[in-house]
Amino acid sequence: MPDDPEHDWQRSGYHQFEIGDVLTRGFAGLRDRLKDVALISLLLIGGPGVIVNASSYITETSNVGGPLLVIVGVIVFIVGAILLPAVLVQIFVRGFWGEHLELDVALRDGMARFWPMLGAGIIAGIGMICGFVLLIVPAFILYCGWYILLPIVVGEKRDPVESLTRSWELTRGYKWQIFAIVLIGTVIAALAGAVMGGIGGGVLGLEAVNMDVSADPIKIFLFASMQSLAGVIGTAVSTAFVSSTYVELLKLKGEYDPDSGAPTFG
Repeated sequence: MPDDPEHDWQRSGYHQFEIGDVLTRGFAGLRDRLKDVALISLLLIGGPGVIVNASSYITETSNVGGPLLVIVGVIVFIVGAILLPAVLVQIFVRGFWGEHLELDVALRDGMARFWPMLGAGIIAGIGMICGFVLLIVPAFILYCGWYILLPIVVGEKRDPVESLTRSWELTRGYKWQIFAIVLIGTVIAALAGAVMGGIGGGVLGLEAVNMDVSADPIKIFLFASMQSLAGVIGTAVSTAFVSSTYVELLKLKGEYDPDSGAPTFG
């Protein structure tokens, strides 16, 4: 930890879950590694996201090569969407502990945890679907209880089932605060999408927004790029919040003392 901390959450003896401080730490992590976050985000989901967003236009205006490009783009996007949070969570958590993790190392370690992440995501997804089938409320409870699943799978290198159990235990007693953080992250992502959509519609025209085959292809792909950028922003912000919440809960549960050094992560 820094000798002269800039934020209250960096000071020793800080043991109260304050939503504002969790958000502040998350935004600070984004600010400190903005260049690396932007680079890896655009690489893993930004570029493939353009193809996915413009898939209907590509399919309707191209021959066999168009659908093939869309299929490849979708596969790359799905892989990137799983891998990107694994890279970012390492950068953020280690950064909150005063460490600087190089991007290539985070990418390598994230790739090594790809299958456990996928497995944990599938199990959590099935659980939340069942929650929605029964009632909506249980699904939200499960989501908040498994909110910090990612840093546990990636950083603590636990198997999917063990990670789900640990996430549930760490979030015990704090699910309402986590729910508030989820709402804030959702609003930010929605605002990013609305702003990009509004700008796109106003500047590029409704034909581009609707992916009309008669629209200018340049405008189509510009709008698809704006949609992709909105997705990048949403993913980066949500992962920063997850990482910040994870660190906060470790302190609250007595597993992380700023004066005695950070626990093993990654």
